[in-house]
Amino acid sequence: MSATCLQRRFVDRHFAGKNSPSDERSMREHLVECSECRGRYGRHLLLSKLDPRAMAREERVARGLGVGRAIKGVPGAVLGPLALAAAFVLLLSRLPSGGDGFAARGRRPMMQTTTLGPEAPSPTKGAVYVHRVVAGGSPIPVTREIHRDDELVFAYENQGQKQNLMIFGVDELGHVYWYFPAWTDARDNPFSIGIDSTPGTHELREAIAHPIVGRKLEIHALFLDSPLSVREVETMIAEHRLDLPTGFEQVQTLQVVP
Repeated sequence: MSATCLQRRFVDRHFAGKNSPSDERSMREHLVECSECRGRYGRHLLLSKLDPRAMAREERVARGLGVGRAIKGVPGAVLGPLALAAAFVLLLSRLPSGGDGFAARGRRPMMQTTTLGPEAPSPTKGAVYVHRVVAGGSPIPVTREIHRDDELVFAYENQGQKQNLMIFGVDELGHVYWYFPAWTDARDNPFSIGIDSTPGTHELREAIAHPIVGRKLEIHALFLDSPLSVREVETMIAEHRLDLPTGFEQVQTLQVVP
């Protein structure tokens, strides 16, 4: 979408607490597809965190559900405390990980029920398998290339019975793109995610998109006995080393096409 996208007014109205529930739903569905509006949302979000007068996140979410205080043109629904809490939890379950919303990384729950897994014999220690999500279709296994704005989903096998996993990409320009764990706020320092050690293929059921800058992307999967933080890993990358005394690494190199 262009910078003149008509949907951007819903982004502005969201932060003013003026969206109706249908407007809010339309905005959140649209943000998945429109990088311009995601950028606008991100700028609004940053300003809201810096402005002490900005509307609280909980109030914005409640108004988007139609259960906040009545506002001009958008009457608030009259719900009891339990109903309000249930509605709030329902909306939170539809938001991306990492808190308020749509950073440029474009994270959303994966809705397909297709089982992801390898097309080759399983490795002896474990492996991560990458798939592209195609609108209206099933995830497609990735072997050589991805498109620049593809949403990716991952599955893993854990024959080595490691306890933790990290998945990130590094392009030839040195940019690092975090998939698991999510890292959307520079003030945070999330740790590796816990994984299943039982036999079989396990899905990480979120579709994740990054605006890849480079033309080549190395997908790194770290299987670990002990947790690591994203800052620890990025320090190793900056120092051109990746010391994993209690784990192992899988690397897959993909070409990035427009």
